Amino acid sequence: MWVPGSRGVIENVLPAFETAGMEVQRSAYRSMSHDRLHGTRLVNQKPVLCASCHGTPVPGQADKGSAGMYLSAAIHTYHAPRGATRYNCHPGSQTRCSRSPPHTAVSGNRTRTTCHGDRTRVGQTAMTGARVPWSNEPKCVTCHAGVAGVDTGDPLYRNATGHGNVHCARCHGSPHAMVPGREASDNYQAMQYQHSPKTIGSCGACHDNSKGESACELADQHAGPGATPSACNVCHTDVSANTAQ
Repeated sequence: MWVPGSRGVIENVLPAFETAGMEVQRSAYRSMSHDRLHGTRLVNQKPVLCASCHGTPVPGQADKGSAGMYLSAAIHTYHAPRGATRYNCHPGSQTRCSRSPPHTAVSGNRTRTTCHGDRTRVGQTAMTGARVPWSNEPKCVTCHAGVAGVDTGDPLYRNATGHGNVHCARCHGSPHAMVPGREASDNYQAMQYQHSPKTIGSCGACHDNSKGESACELADQHAGPGATPSACNVCHTDVSANTAQ
């Protein structure tokens, strides 16, 4: 039972609720905990939608809400010092929302937290207004600088376009499952069209360690009548010999 002024309730009570699968009790506990910490009266206002006070751009709210704090800021700053892990809240240990090994494996190009930052950073940037949750997300150019076409100017990868107004995700894969993905289904399109789990049109579909020296070399080998087919042919059925221009 919750006692006013008590501490350690999360550690002692919540696990028992989860074991019993008692969602109603868990919801009541969250309301009582919020009331104790912030002087609210949520326990008498069931059900309570967090976003009714804490703004979140997902349903179209542009400001921080009546609480003066984005929901993302409230959630992350509260749980960061309490030992919560990513998969306690986001699609969990089985689903694993982020499925791109190059961006998640410790031995890959990046670690799991490089893109968004840890829970403390996510909460603090939303708290100070340096970032609007769900609207200002990590940009590829932050890490992949100096690569032509990477900086699309769009704050969200899922909306970004390039290469003739084609959405980036059409060739690179969805935001958290860029090819090569961990699951076979993530690589289905690439395997179907170029028989390689690489970005659609990537030279790496055939060349393990080479992307060519220049557009001129590409044109010499893969453009014009009788040229050797390349991954570009997945979309471009005919590659002009004038590619270098």
